[in-house]
Amino acid sequence: MKEILQSKFFDNYHVLAGGQGLDREAQAVVLFDAPDGYRWLKGNEFVISSGYFFKDNIDHFKDFIKFANDKGVAALGIKVDRYMKDIPSDIIKLCNELGFPLIYIPYDAPWTTIINAVNSIAINRFIVRINDSNYIRGNTTSNDFYKKIAIIIENLSKELKCPITLRDTLDKNIINYPNNYKTEEDINDLSEDNLTNYKKELLCDRLFIYRITDLDNDTSWVEMEITIDNTPVTRLIVWEDKRKIDYYDLFAIRLSYTLLLEIYTQIYVMNAFERKFYDDLLISLFNEELDTKEKLIKSIKGIQNFKLNIDNKFVCLVIRQGKDNFNKRKNIQYSLA
Repeated sequence: MKEILQSKFFDNYHVLAGGQGLDREAQAVVLFDAPDGYRWLKGNEFVISSGYFFKDNIDHFKDFIKFANDKGVAALGIKVDRYMKDIPSDIIKLCNELGFPLIYIPYDAPWTTIINAVNSIAINRFIVRINDSNYIRGNTTSNDFYKKIAIIIENLSKELKCPITLRDTLDKNIINYPNNYKTEEDINDLSEDNLTNYKKELLCDRLFIYRITDLDNDTSWVEMEITIDNTPVTRLIVWEDKRKIDYYDLFAIRLSYTLLLEIYTQIYVMNAFERKFYDDLLISLFNEELDTKEKLIKSIKGIQNFKLNIDNKFVCLVIRQGKDNFNKRKNIQYSLA
């Protein structure tokens, strides 16, 4: 809540009481529009209200604050200038005792604008965290791409407060945060092919983000696949061991998806370029275009200039001409290195 109130949009908002509770986390904005509406609060909401249902009933006001505090609600914002010209001293005292933030909302502030502003802060917050966490930029080798991926997974895990696993679809490489959280065997055991009693819930239809619940063991996780040219390249898994992700968490997952897709696309393009580079190199050798040491060295340096992954394993085919009458079909000697 402190971070929300520090943003420029909320310049005209201020704390009426419970300022010591501004470290509470807001994961949703909800409008209090019915006398018993608070019964459906689940926690971490920034509740906004015109104050209509509190104006003539201080006991109801107290009950709401106590209930909301017990539920872990982030704060209550009220348009004091609408129905409540001032906040009763008993309410101020109660909020201060509980450390429950009571926020003044300007009379002319539209509800939708408040909701959009908080959503924007939530998105920008994760973007800033990614950029402020030694995120590697610039010219990189293929190996550095995987360092970027590991950093994204680590930051997403910290943001969601959930363990994360990224499993490469092709080579089965696994990146965990925390490290070694899941093994390949663990992931295989929890695949849909090996589950007999489970529920699959679609959370995002555009990116095909699903929550899968193992009904036998009462465990759940959220997973999504990243594809390039309709080919799955990696599988992202959020393990809901301690908490279930919510609406705001999906923002972070969508942003991470975009970052990961960009990196995997770069890897895909670079690998395609790398394969073409070596193909062109071999063709140039066969056509005797690289007939001097200097030309060969200049061509090879192109690999370093494009920052390709020269740690990969390669097979080098060396073709030599026989001493006597040269015949392409019979007199080619070769060695492998």
